[in-house]
Amino acid sequence: MKPMKPAFIGLAALTLVACGGGSVDSSDLKTEGIHATIRINAYEDTTYVDCRLTAGGPNGSDVELSEGDRLTARAYGETKTLEREPQLFGAYDSYITEFDHNIAGETLFIRLVRAKDPDATNTYVTIPARVEVFSPATMENNLAAIDEDFTIQWSQNFQGDVDIDTLISCPTVGVNSENYIGSSSTTLADTGEFTVNFYSLVDADARDTLDTSVDCEGSVHIQRQVEGVLDSNYDGGNIKLTQSQSVHFVLDF
Repeated sequence: MKPMKPAFIGLAALTLVACGGGSVDSSDLKTEGIHATIRINAYEDTTYVDCRLTAGGPNGSDVELSEGDRLTARAYGETKTLEREPQLFGAYDSYITEFDHNIAGETLFIRLVRAKDPDATNTYVTIPARVEVFSPATMENNLAAIDEDFTIQWSQNFQGDVDIDTLISCPTVGVNSENYIGSSSTTLADTGEFTVNFYSLVDADARDTLDTSVDCEGSVHIQRQVEGVLDSNYDGGNIKLTQSQSVHFVLDF
């Protein structure tokens, strides 16, 4: 079953695009001919693992593991086998699994075990500190005026940058009108706070179209990303882990 990865109101946190055609059995490939793109998302109390194997580089054909070959993930004292995720029209994308834990400082290992070729078992990443938001006190339904400056604060327990995505969704006037969507993304030094003014995400020429009798919705998505170590037996790739948190708002005029 495909795990539900956290979404930021229509913006995918993670997107892996397959540009190659068809798939290749791993029995037809040496380990050094397999490229690995591994994305891990630690969100609240769950860690989601997504591993895409390709032949011919990151945009090559998907690799289907043959009998005797397998991918496993080990963390939190558990070992899980990654299962292939079927897609539409018979295509495939990633091998996935998830853990019901999210503990900073734990090391997560991804191991490719081969029946007839060298294994790739030295791939790992260390889980960074959670994004512990303490202001506001709740992550859902925070009330704010649409045009006010609102500061979000979280624990300063991480050295590095933070990626912040902000989004607003507002009903518009008129029959069959669609919601207005405004968004912004930025990367900043992780100082433990970020100030957002949601009205600044609305284009000036669109403000008169908003239905001011109805509340808008807003979100701020905060992400810390670290890169781990990929086994040298692969034909390149990387392993990256994102620790994230979202804060949701109800915005009035």
